[in-house]
Amino acid sequence: MKKFIIKSATYKKWSIWFLFLLMPFSLIKCDLSTLNGFKVPTWFVDITFPLVQNKFSLEGMVDNKQIFSTPDSLGMQLMFEGVLPDTSIGSDILEITLDTSIPFSLNPTASPTSTQSINVPFDTTIDIIPSKTLINSSGATFSIPPTTDQQITQATWNSIASAFNPSIQIPINIPSISLDQFEFIESINGYVVKEDAGGAVSNFTTSIENDGLPSSITNFASTLKTSINSASITLANQTQASIGKGQTFSPSASSISKASIGNSLTMDLSFGLESLTAGSSEETLFSYTSATSVTGWTNGWQKFSLSKTGALSKIILKLSNAAPAADYNLALYIYTADNDPSSANPNSKFISAPYDKSNTVTINRNTAAGEVEFPFSSGKTYNASTNYYFWIKEEGVNPAGTGGQKLYINSSENDGGSGNSFGRIYHKINTLTGDLITISAGDKMQIGISNQLKISGFDSALVSIAETNIPIDIPEVKFPSSIEIFSGKLISPSAADINKIKINSISSGYPMDVDFLMNFKNFAPPAGKDSTKLDTVLKNGLTIKKNFDLESLTKENKI
Repeated sequence: MKKFIIKSATYKKWSIWFLFLLMPFSLIKCDLSTLNGFKVPTWFVDITFPLVQNKFSLEGMVDNKQIFSTPDSLGMQLMFEGVLPDTSIGSDILEITLDTSIPFSLNPTASPTSTQSINVPFDTTIDIIPSKTLINSSGATFSIPPTTDQQITQATWNSIASAFNPSIQIPINIPSISLDQFEFIESINGYVVKEDAGGAVSNFTTSIENDGLPSSITNFASTLKTSINSASITLANQTQASIGKGQTFSPSASSISKASIGNSLTMDLSFGLESLTAGSSEETLFSYTSATSVTGWTNGWQKFSLSKTGALSKIILKLSNAAPAADYNLALYIYTADNDPSSANPNSKFISAPYDKSNTVTINRNTAAGEVEFPFSSGKTYNASTNYYFWIKEEGVNPAGTGGQKLYINSSENDGGSGNSFGRIYHKINTLTGDLITISAGDKMQIGISNQLKISGFDSALVSIAETNIPIDIPEVKFPSSIEIFSGKLISPSAADINKIKINSISSGYPMDVDFLMNFKNFAPPAGKDSTKLDTVLKNGLTIKKNFDLESLTKENKI
């Protein structure tokens, strides 16, 4: 069908009317004797030009059969319909031979190497009192560590603890690799640590010690971090909620074998100090001395409770050892339950595991009656208004009793006993619940920290690869005809190895994965059939083979 378009035009006809004004004139006599003085006469005449504008439209020619208006109504279209006759094209101009093998490879490049290992120790001691001096509760200045026990107020210590909130960050640089020889690598974003083998290990260790602080180290965290492509990654995180006085926190090493790390690492350390809600100075919370009777200390026991929550400092009993040649080792075992309240025999009353135990004390031979201290060093907490029980036991190998091993008791009471009989033992209970805080002799009031990072080596690098176009040149398809063919459908079925693209081998020797795209855009598949495109990831050591069947595909000569 062909269309011919003629635009309508507008014609304007201009008419000029000339009006001649006849002017009367008189016969004038002229002197022609002197021609040099003659002048041509001039007449001034008014002329009027009337203008007329007309528009001639071709709309009347539109019959909507062969002549149609254009969509903008400014022109006309002439339309003729008809069918062109079929033209036969011989197969000789459609059959071509294209059998091309295209080998390609990038020039090999030596692999980057890094033989460096990393061994970074970090050891530091933090003095909580940098000035090395404090003022005790009496207003006297003493040195740190003190040579004798000193006491400070709770407010003094809490002001120190609340102001102490350190955050330590130790940067660690990673050795760089030159990129001059690698045109296809845009940047090295990180590395992969070698896998542990034998003694060659990669790990991160931490140790922290509370050396003489009157309260606990709190919320300790030792973290190894890195960053890859702006994303923060935690490689190791070692934490402890509380580290008491004299305690050391040394968790197992955190392995970083085969870990991915960026171009830098940081060791972050953070912790705080506990503020005390009560003092820790020694005070006597309970004292019972109205015991004048004497009995043997075998199977001696006593019930007690405290008015404050805190740790025991010592329990004091009144004992004697009249044996002339025998020393005895005693200790107090603490229990939280009485399994037989009606019995005075501790062997049936306290059958569960003890909650706490005092230090062992030796009652020497020929010891006159007097107070004997049984100190406690466990630091365990005893809750206020809670029943506890202590049981006097001999420790280790002791000589047989001679009858001279005595304690003082009041037999009229029944919350204790000895010799399987009820009574109340002479006893005093001292706790570390006083309003003052004790700084013991020798307390350094320090925090000792030791960290170590070991990396045995790097196995590979994390890189950004530049997009690279592989220069594969395929000769232009030349049909044996002067007719220009823009597209055509490939024959189906075809003979063996005809109308096929075979990829015999694609492999990558790079240690990293490579995104690979090969797209034959000239071949358009019909619905439901795969396109001639290979979009995959090349991995080191793997070979890819692929065959594309082009039967029934449309070949586009130009894209």
